Amino acid sequence: MSCRAQTLLLQAFRTLWTAQTLLLLAFRTLWTAQTLLLLAFCTLWTAQTLLLLAFRTLWTAQTLLLLAFCTLWTAQTLLLLAFRTLWTAPNPAPASIPYSLDSPNPAPASILYSLDSPNPAPASIPYSLDSPNPAPASIPYSLDSPNPAPASIPYSLDSPNPAPASIPYSLDSPNPAPASIPYSLDSPNPAPASILYSLDSPNPAPASILYSLDSPNPAPASIPYSLDSPNPAPASIPYSLDSPNPAPASILYSLDSPNPAPASIPYSLDSPNPAPASIPYSLDSPTHSGL
Repeated sequence: MSCRAQTLLLQAFRTLWTAQTLLLLAFRTLWTAQTLLLLAFCTLWTAQTLLLLAFRTLWTAQTLLLLAFCTLWTAQTLLLLAFRTLWTAPNPAPASIPYSLDSPNPAPASILYSLDSPNPAPASIPYSLDSPNPAPASIPYSLDSPNPAPASIPYSLDSPNPAPASIPYSLDSPNPAPASIPYSLDSPNPAPASILYSLDSPNPAPASILYSLDSPNPAPASIPYSLDSPNPAPASIPYSLDSPNPAPASILYSLDSPNPAPASIPYSLDSPNPAPASIPYSLDSPTHSGL
């Protein structure tokens, strides 16, 4: 009788062992699924890195456009200098008194004035064809602007704010900035040429610092981080898309858990308790157990 009871106990033990084996197989299956999810996460991280590289490429293109803008601004300055040279050329007129062809007002021979203006002005003072405001010959100014400015100071065709010739600025911005300082076309905040910043952000950052399109927090160019996260992390450190806790690249952790754990220590997707890879445990239990 005792032998039969022992046989039944052995059969029960085998049954439980088979059940335990099946549970371990199920755990390995789930573990494989988790590994695949982590591989997918790494793939998405690589895609994010490629997007950041694309952003850097576009940023370089923007820099080249700004350099082209400076080149065109220099060309405009040269055109204004040529305009001044042509403007100071003498206009032929009868006798010793040149005057406007349509003006009844005589003027001394030393006084040249605009063809369409009844206002005489000294010969050394040419002024705009459509402007009644005289200005010294050394001072050309915008064709549509009544504000004179020194010849060394060209400024935007539609802007009444003069600026030194060495200072180009945005076509629609009234804020001058040094020629060595390009800045966003729609931003009134100047920044050094070595400092590129986001098109919509008023916060300048060094050119070596790329940051999120919608984030005002700069971070080193070698440090990509989540598009919506203000916490920078080293480029070698991937971390959860929704977690503010960075962790070393060798440390993968649950997508929803803020607790990092060594890469050799997988743990339950919903459990904050890490455990060695050789120790499987219940998905909902914080209690470790050996095989």
